[in-house]
Amino acid sequence: MNSWPRLEWIDARLNAAAAGLRDFSNYAQNPVAFCSEVLKFDPWSRQADVLNSLVDSGRVAVRSGHKVGKSRLDAAAALWWAYTQPHARVILTSSGNRQVKTILWRELRQLHRESGLPGVCALDPGTGLKLPDGREILGFTTQDAERMAGQSGAALFFIIDEASGFPQAIWEAVQGNLAGGGRVLCTGNPTKTSGFFFDAFHSARALWCPIHIS
Repeated sequence: MNSWPRLEWIDARLNAAAAGLRDFSNYAQNPVAFCSEVLKFDPWSRQADVLNSLVDSGRVAVRSGHKVGKSRLDAAAALWWAYTQPHARVILTSSGNRQVKTILWRELRQLHRESGLPGVCALDPGTGLKLPDGREILGFTTQDAERMAGQSGAALFFIIDEASGFPQAIWEAVQGNLAGGGRVLCTGNPTKTSGFFFDAFHSARALWCPIHIS
């Protein structure tokens, strides 16, 4: 993972303290410990592999079967990034509107509530989770293409679930946002033999950290 300048971290810690937030930056290199110690959620081995890959990789793609904990993994990764990175912005999205509103956001709200983390987490993913110092997590559906295209920044993190069915045109908008130094985690079942998610394990494999969970 690209190192933030030391002054950037100091400034972020001062801002967090001024906003009355606990400093979680010591977990920036250890997302598994953040899950276990802060979220009170112990990732199983393959979830831990994905979380650890996010420390060094800007593009991580995870293909798997059903019922392996992808939604909880996505929610935990979003919270880890938001609470450990200066100026963090996280966009949770999916090819299905129901997946964002009733699965991903429900997992995130549950983890946030049970851990007692600061910040206001709204019922509506579009309103999102807001921290007093400006960091945030937002949940966008594929109907929010224009909102997704308007995001940028080195601390931007896109998490795309059901990535195999995610529209290619919206992916192009997301990819444009990543030019500023952001990163992306894509998870899903390999249901299609074309598109950016398929390519992440084949023709574009060199550009990604591809992970397969049986």
